[in-house]
Amino acid sequence: MINKNLKFLIALVTFLVLPSSVRADDEVRKMEVDIKAKGFSQQIWQDNLDSSQIIFGPKDQFQIQFIIKNLGNRTQTQIEVKEILPRTLSVVDSQIKANQINQISFKIPQIAANENYVQTITVAVKGKDSINPNITKNEVHAAIKSEIGTASEDNLAFYTNNGTQKVKSATISAQVLPKTGSSALILGTLMATAVLAAGYGLRKYSRGY
Repeated sequence: MINKNLKFLIALVTFLVLPSSVRADDEVRKMEVDIKAKGFSQQIWQDNLDSSQIIFGPKDQFQIQFIIKNLGNRTQTQIEVKEILPRTLSVVDSQIKANQINQISFKIPQIAANENYVQTITVAVKGKDSINPNITKNEVHAAIKSEIGTASEDNLAFYTNNGTQKVKSATISAQVLPKTGSSALILGTLMATAVLAAGYGLRKYSRGY
């Protein structure tokens, strides 16, 4: 009887002394929100749309995707999602509305461990009067927080232009624009032309005609 009581006492003390992380059965509660975007003619979702790839003008439309990931091993419940859009954008989807400060808010009842929740919305650039005439960086911000306080944030960048600066911008189908910068072919052609011109000048000088 004494041995049994002693064993129980040892087991109780061991349980109380062990770190809580061990007793919690390696519990992991981690969430992540990731924002991606693409034009309608693009095939790949991107974390940011660089100005050398695409520039959106008045009334142009593109898609934004919000991916909420449960990276832990426990179900997350009552996840609050807040998405703040810049003033240059309006939401096209009829079932999703933005409030007066251009914020979208909704709740996800639950996301199981190692599962994702994906929300895709279509947005449109507002009219010419709402857009800076120069190429301007815009940002979409998203923040999530679960019932127990697990949180995450992410930003998405894209560029707009109101069309008055003679800068080619996207069409409604959001075509991909060529990257800016010097072309190797053009540069090579100019160098070759310069070399030929210099050679011709030297020959003319040496012959005197």
